[in-house]
Amino acid sequence: MTRKNSSGTGIFMMEMMMVVFCFILCASTCILVFVKSNQMSRYAQDTNQGVLAAESIAEVWKAEGGEGLTRRLAAISSGGAVAGAGSCRMYWDKDWKVTAGAEHAAYQAEITWTETGGLASGTIRVTDMAGTREIFTMPVSKYQAVP
Repeated sequence: MTRKNSSGTGIFMMEMMMVVFCFILCASTCILVFVKSNQMSRYAQDTNQGVLAAESIAEVWKAEGGEGLTRRLAAISSGGAVAGAGSCRMYWDKDWKVTAGAEHAAYQAEITWTETGGLASGTIRVTDMAGTREIFTMPVSKYQAVP
């Protein structure tokens, strides 16, 4: 009985399949890492922009009060800021540019305040328009001169 030696192509094919499988596994892991890093970068950018927006709003509120803040926000957003008694809102698009209203906005800031005697206090909340993610919240207060 003579037995024919195999050429080893079956083993070579199995090895190549394992190499391709490992390459696909590594490539998919790298893609997931890049997607996650892009998402983290966007969240960091949103947080930075939200902090800057809240600080700017707080400074205007501290310097000019609620009426001055409402006037400034209305002038900046071309009438897009919504104001009420002790509160107002401001809107931004996805690139953090001020929008004229909520229909094209991706982010919003809600400013609420109360004035009691010589102390005025409030809260600035920056969120996305869906309200699912709170980007930044900042409490503010100031002392006022009592006439």
